[in-house]
Amino acid sequence: GSGVLKYTNLANGAYSLDETSGDWCHAEADRVDSAGNVLVADGGNTDVYIYNCSLKNVGTLPSTGTGPANPSAGGAGFDADKIWQLVLAASATLGIALAMRHQLQRAAVQPADAIEETARTISGEESVS
Repeated sequence: GSGVLKYTNLANGAYSLDETSGDWCHAEADRVDSAGNVLVADGGNTDVYIYNCSLKNVGTLPSTGTGPANPSAGGAGFDADKIWQLVLAASATLGIALAMRHQLQRAAVQPADAIEETARTISGEESVS
């Protein structure tokens, strides 16, 4: 079980604790001695926390709203039509990106004569060809 167990009016001293109904994996207390005994002093309160960490077999996982594990059981499966739609969309995006890259590379590799001609045209000088 779980919960709170309270012992009152204990005499001052060191007390050892034994788990009788399970396997504890961790314990904490406000005051302990070097042997791990819980200390009660001056009629004060000593809180002890015991953690039972044994493995528990789980037969059914809790419902998280994700739907059935088997898509054929009525869930929205990921069928071949959806895969083809994703492939086509990715191909179109890749094609556009490659075309833009090609245009940018062509613009960056203009011959020096074309750049000078463009500069003269913009400044209003006549080209001498």
